[in-house]
Amino acid sequence: MRLPFLITCMLAVGATPLLAQERPSAILVLDGSGSMWGQIDGTAKITIAQDVVQQLLTTLPGEQALGLTVYGHRRKGDCSDIETLVTPGAGTRDQIAGAVRGIKPKGKTPMADAVVAAAQALRHTEEAATVILVSDGIETCVPDVCAVARMLEETGVNFTAHVVGFDVKDPEALAQMQCLADETGGTFRSAANASELAAALTTVAAAPPEPEPEPVPIPTTFRAVEGDASTAFDDPVLWSLNGNGSAVFDAVQGNPVTQDLTEGSYTATAYRLITETEVSRQFVAVGAGPIEVVLTFPQALPKARIIAPDSAIAGSTLSVGWDGPNEAGDNIQIGLVGDTSYLSYTYTKDGNPLTLILPPHPGSYELRYVLNDRETIATYPIALTEPELALSHPDTVEAGSSFQVTWAGPNQGGDNIQIGPRGSDSYTGYQYTNKGNPVTLIAPAEPGDYEIRYSFRDRKNILRLPITVTAMTVTLEFPATVEGGQVIPVTWIGPNQGGDNIQIGPAGSDTYTHYVYTREGSTVNLVAPIQPGNYEVRYSFRDRENILRMPLTVTAPEISLIAPESVAAGSQFQVGWKGPDQGGDNIQIGPVDSDSYTNYAYTRGKNPVTLTAPDTPGTYELRYKFRDRETAMRQTIEVK
Repeated sequence: MRLPFLITCMLAVGATPLLAQERPSAILVLDGSGSMWGQIDGTAKITIAQDVVQQLLTTLPGEQALGLTVYGHRRKGDCSDIETLVTPGAGTRDQIAGAVRGIKPKGKTPMADAVVAAAQALRHTEEAATVILVSDGIETCVPDVCAVARMLEETGVNFTAHVVGFDVKDPEALAQMQCLADETGGTFRSAANASELAAALTTVAAAPPEPEPEPVPIPTTFRAVEGDASTAFDDPVLWSLNGNGSAVFDAVQGNPVTQDLTEGSYTATAYRLITETEVSRQFVAVGAGPIEVVLTFPQALPKARIIAPDSAIAGSTLSVGWDGPNEAGDNIQIGLVGDTSYLSYTYTKDGNPLTLILPPHPGSYELRYVLNDRETIATYPIALTEPELALSHPDTVEAGSSFQVTWAGPNQGGDNIQIGPRGSDSYTGYQYTNKGNPVTLIAPAEPGDYEIRYSFRDRKNILRLPITVTAMTVTLEFPATVEGGQVIPVTWIGPNQGGDNIQIGPAGSDTYTHYVYTREGSTVNLVAPIQPGNYEVRYSFRDRENILRMPLTVTAPEISLIAPESVAAGSQFQVGWKGPDQGGDNIQIGPVDSDSYTNYAYTRGKNPVTLTAPDTPGTYELRYKFRDRETAMRQTIEVK
């Protein structure tokens, strides 16, 4: 923090004329710190200081021994930049005036050390000295100005500091100035502009150090408000006030309360009985007043309460009564004691009492009324006891087989029984508990070590028991080679679970050209692809995983079309064909090199089939369409 402007004058002060030898020597200490370039009413503070000091020098007695000390005028950021430019002596006023006019502010504000340097130059431990301090800011180098003032008072013969606050608004700076004056038996004055500064300096320079003037009472009102409110609230407030080293009053009830104060630094404390909260504020009483001191309490939270039993079974559904504001977002939560996170909640708008699903683990918890889903305004402790939790199932099952699991547990919405790899949270199958007891699970296709789990609300697995899955028998029997488009009988052995199917598709891939569900029988008929090549027949477990693959060679089919070379536009004509004749096979006529058609007829064992030629003459093509999916043959025909 910075003290922009400080003039400290050690002047002889007396109510009546004294002999020259009876007047204490004095030093004028002037602040040369950079902040003196700040302005008041468009004029730099250094200029105001120079003018006021010039005027003050003309009013002092000629025999007054006076010197000048300046700080912060030579170097930036240096707390040791203190220099006595004029040694105290009689007839130094012109020398001091010239030195003051030459100051160019630059550095920091070692106020306290400058006063000490001036006091030492005056030999304050041997002779009387008086100080006048003019300041508009705060000490930047010494942490405790009061301690320095006490040291000067204790070591000096008769050391006095009068302080004038010039355009000062910082409470901490005002407190320092008041303390410097109080500790050395001096006076404190405040000035807001050049004329008030001149008047204050003239007053303190002319005033005798003893006796102190009677303090002028400053009417002060203390008021407590809540949040952004501008008026005092009605509920009781207890006030305490401390200042100038002692208690002014304590536990005074009211809102507002009033008190006449003397100038000084004070701390007001307000205690709100209804919320059992306390706030404090430091302030300075200065000037004629009146002063209003406002202390702001946080917005008071509404009251709420929770009605519930002291204990309940973990994982069960609890009925909870409540009393509260029921604002949008208000809810009743449950969480661990000492942990601000929640494990379950229900909005108050859902009823009173409301139902709350409890966590599945026993322990010490608390119910909370949460205002607007942001702030807890009421709590209620509750102990959760062990739930009934069990799983019963075979120790070993065959891969892909169905088996039953008997369970005991909370049976909340989302609760399910799972099977998955041991030590993991992934699963291969599950069944919700609301489907019955026992539930039926399907073992995974891959043998190995697995576990059966009770999953609470499909969020947390609260019980795990091991199960071993053994290898299953899966076989496929079919011809090794087949002509494209022909039917392949496949005899199979496998789990026959829902979704199980026998597929045919390109070798080494998971795409298929045809499939039949195993539920259609122990021997199913597949249709071979029309394109020759290397394929495979697969057993697909639950239509998710191909658990057996066996190779199949598809040879080129014999496909041909017998038709006239040309036909009349719009006429009917016959086409003989040779091909697979599978479901959906058809003979089409359409534009060349296109998949669009103008007319078609299903083969369905009819040979030949009858087509209608397009109405527009041109070159077209006849096609053999395999299963209405793939064009197996194309040949041109002229429409005239």
